[in-house]
Amino acid sequence: MYRKLDAWMLVGTAQGLAARMAERFPDAGLTAVARDLVSVAEQAVDTSKRLARPIVLLRIGAAGATILFICLLIMTSSFVFTPQF
Repeated sequence: MYRKLDAWMLVGTAQGLAARMAERFPDAGLTAVARDLVSVAEQAVDTSKRLARPIVLLRIGAAGATILFICLLIMTSSFVFTPQF
């Protein structure tokens, strides 16, 4: 069983359905809706490709914040656990 969809196959299916609707019902408003659906599917493919790329600056910032937090923990633990005679 497949668990992954091919985005361009979905766009192709939407285009095929829009073409069939335009052929059978040329003056129907549903044909315009089908064309809009094709446009939305194409935009979704582009958006998903853009979102799939890693955001390098966010990763660098998260790593820097983690390192800073660990350094602060080490510094504060040295003050707290220092034996005082």
